[in-house]
Amino acid sequence: KKPLIAGQTIQLPIVLVLKQGYVQVNVTDTDNKAVADANVKFYDFANPGVLDETTTDSAGKTGKMSFPWTKKIYFTVEKDGYAKYVSSAVVMQPDSTSAFNIVLKKTSQISGLNITLVDILEKENGKPAQRLSANKSYVLKFNLELQQGSYTYVDAVVRTGLQTDLNATSSLVVLRSINTSPLVTQETYSYCYSSADDFADCQPVTADAKQVRIRSDSLNGGVYEFTTEIFIKPTSKTDAVAEFRYGAKATNGSTALRKPLQGLLQKSYKLNSPIDCSNCPNFMFDFTIKDAQGQFIKEPVEIGQGKKIDLVKDINYAIDYVVWNREKKGKSYSNVSLDFTELNSD
Repeated sequence: KKPLIAGQTIQLPIVLVLKQGYVQVNVTDTDNKAVADANVKFYDFANPGVLDETTTDSAGKTGKMSFPWTKKIYFTVEKDGYAKYVSSAVVMQPDSTSAFNIVLKKTSQISGLNITLVDILEKENGKPAQRLSANKSYVLKFNLELQQGSYTYVDAVVRTGLQTDLNATSSLVVLRSINTSPLVTQETYSYCYSSADDFADCQPVTADAKQVRIRSDSLNGGVYEFTTEIFIKPTSKTDAVAEFRYGAKATNGSTALRKPLQGLLQKSYKLNSPIDCSNCPNFMFDFTIKDAQGQFIKEPVEIGQGKKIDLVKDINYAIDYVVWNREKKGKSYSNVSLDFTELNSD
């Protein structure tokens, strides 16, 4: 405390404290069983030293680890008999917990070089996407897998849109950013692509891109995560298709490795239709509404969760619905019923 006398100026020290973000890691194996006693280390992008470390409990979970929420960090997960997992940069929010589900592979399960599209996530909430829609951003999560050993000139490439769309302007889907670990030494965004060389850069850009290529000059065996943000442009085509292509290559001693051996791996998704999702519910429901006479709502309007639709009083409306069976074990169901409850009907 200091006295404040009329006409006098005093100096008071002010200490600003940055809020914390929290990170929790859940580790399972390829059989979805918890991996206990896995060593999880957290690193700062700007400093190679370990920020903090912990181990997973019997449920395969770490405690909530706290860091200044603006700090750019990543983590690794290791356990004897398993391939080391290296995450991409962790995005934290103040006073909230970011949870990450990691699947460890046994070293015997990784052969040579491989790249997989692990998941497609909603950008706004990080949840697995159940369908792709126009005028919306998503995050593609990839794993680059390397068998035990030492590798040089490790490249991965992601390309969006149809092959007939030669550049970002004509492509329905564009790339906006990529998120990696600091082990990546080069990132190049391209406006177009080369039909002669899948890993060649083509007119580097800083805005929307058709293709992105990343490189690590040197990596050891393990699993390396990276993510890309994509944007699907507005379109009036009801049968529009979003496509992604991806691949990787590396050198192991005198041996050149590539996945796939020719071209790139491909995923295609029809907009507004259910997509493969390992963590989504078995059933998905689509609802639309229109007035029976087609006077006020001439075309059916989709009823989304939390969406508000103004209706005219004393008009009969028809609600149509479609139930998608996404059962992961191939089961079929009969006598499926839906119950509707009236709320605020006054």
